[in-house]
Amino acid sequence: MYNAIHAAFILGERGYSLPPKFGMFSGEGNTLLHIALRRFLTHPEVVAARKSLNHPQDRLEAFQDDDVSTSDGTEIFEYFGYRNKPIPWGAGVESL
Repeated sequence: MYNAIHAAFILGERGYSLPPKFGMFSGEGNTLLHIALRRFLTHPEVVAARKSLNHPQDRLEAFQDDDVSTSDGTEIFEYFGYRNKPIPWGAGVESL
């Protein structure tokens, strides 16, 4: 996930394509992460931010800012989820 966000959003590499696997512990986990990343990276306001924020540091700060949301109120947690507690080692997607 880090490499995908770093390459596609922070660095803004043209032609970057998501890898088929992300090192998740199941095919379902890889699929869910792939879907979330694709939805995030192709969202029109994320595309616009990638173009309007001039420096990679600006894009990194925007990505890490919990107060950033789209014009319709979508926050990063809606793409990648949010948990108050760490996920237990070995927990499957179905237990989340």
